[in-house]
Amino acid sequence: MPWIRIIDEDEAAGPLKELYDLRRREAGFVSNAYKVASLKPELAWAMERFRKSIIFGGSSLGRRREEIIAVVQAAVAKCSYSGVSHGEMLRSLIGGDGAKVAQLGRDWRACDWLDDQERAICAFVEKLTRSQSELTAADVQSLRDVGFDDEGILDVTLVAAYRNYITRVLDALGIEINDESFQSPEIVEALLVGDRALPASQRERWGGASRTGPADE
Repeated sequence: MPWIRIIDEDEAAGPLKELYDLRRREAGFVSNAYKVASLKPELAWAMERFRKSIIFGGSSLGRRREEIIAVVQAAVAKCSYSGVSHGEMLRSLIGGDGAKVAQLGRDWRACDWLDDQERAICAFVEKLTRSQSELTAADVQSLRDVGFDDEGILDVTLVAAYRNYITRVLDALGIEINDESFQSPEIVEALLVGDRALPASQRERWGGASRTGPADE
């Protein structure tokens, strides 16, 4: 259970119900990340508009790269919710290969399926997430060197920064992973960190079997 009250689908009314209905039409279910601001429906809608302006196709990067950013950021931040949920989204975008997503979560440097731009993105996202105060102009130049223009560099930064924001909200409030995201054992084994984000329905299978996340550098 989350650590604050959230308004679930059967309780929602007015603008909040409209948002939930929209998400169910678009995704087939309402992810718990969309419920985190349910006590403030206007804020929940503002977050939805913001999300769609920079992710879910709102950036110049494309969906595959948006989800690569989400998985790498979640792995570094050790956020189970984002890692498992967005790992599943990425799997659907790369032909259903859960092993590739698991490899990305464990060590993106070992992923020979990433192109040069994606490897530069991963390095930038990792550093922004782990040690943002150490970023320099050289890090931005590393993106430019592989062909990103200033809009692309801004998009990489905005997507990564949003992921850093939302993973902290989710972990701070004990938001649990939706059952719908538990599709690939490889992804769960690689990106689940501890038991705190496990719903009760998944604890018998996954409780106690999760990793501790990537080692800090």
